[in-house]
Amino acid sequence: MHRGIISVTLNPSIDVTLWLDGLRTDEANRVLQESREAGGKGINVSRTIQAFGLDNLCLAVAGRDNYREFSRFLEEDGLRYELLQ
Repeated sequence: MHRGIISVTLNPSIDVTLWLDGLRTDEANRVLQESREAGGKGINVSRTIQAFGLDNLCLAVAGRDNYREFSRFLEEDGLRYELLQ
């Protein structure tokens, strides 16, 4: 059993950020860059706790379709995690 801080994210998301050179109405806007990362309150809390150098475990719920993507994002962030399906 983990002793310490555990964050729980029941409704995680994959946050997508798009960069544009500007936003023009009634025109096509071209995306210059896109980034994706795991999000949700508990996941963000785990990132913050980790930034302070504290051990924590991130628990999140993921579906079959996005389990691998969430795992990859959390591993890239260096978080200790368990995903529940």
